[in-house]
Amino acid sequence: MGIEISSGNRPITYAALYLNIKIILLERYSISHALTHLEQHTNVMLAVNVSFLNRSASAKGVHKVFADLEKKIIRAAFKPYLSYDAPRQWIETYPAECFSALAGQAPFPRHTLRGRFQRAAILYEQGLQIKNPGKSFEEIMYEGLSAGVTPSANDRLYSPSELDALVAAGIAWMLVNKPVNVDLTRKPGRQMILIPRVDKNWRKKN
Repeated sequence: MGIEISSGNRPITYAALYLNIKIILLERYSISHALTHLEQHTNVMLAVNVSFLNRSASAKGVHKVFADLEKKIIRAAFKPYLSYDAPRQWIETYPAECFSALAGQAPFPRHTLRGRFQRAAILYEQGLQIKNPGKSFEEIMYEGLSAGVTPSANDRLYSPSELDALVAAGIAWMLVNKPVNVDLTRKPGRQMILIPRVDKNWRKKN
């Protein structure tokens, strides 16, 4: 499972995957609602995006959400990754670095249309069972040309937060199923950071 943190009444974008990398759930929740879903599962690997830790004071609200989430997942018996015999484990990750590693280069900015298409294409190529971003692009362009306008892509593409939650869930899946395909680092004062290795496909035999 993967979590992206923002602000507001539903600050948690929550993604969960089956073993075949098919999406079980992709929703935006309150912390308590997200924890309710997490607690329904006995064995869980959870990756939480913490890129906001490197941001300025403008992300103060997101820091508070993360602090609250961290306390609650610990109370729900989640242990840091590699805790002995712990069925519920969690680890931190950086979505931009994950996409960079999977693409072999820095992606376009996450809030741009190009960035969203690129991230969706990266996940699709890795084997994540999401809607084909190429078909979405063709539909949007075709409708725009025929109508003489540029239609909104919001209903055809995953949001930046959804894409970040999906890549976190994907590498949590990788950590369980193909741990050789990930790198684990430690940051001062933080627990392990999970990043996929470059040129390692989730579904290929490496």
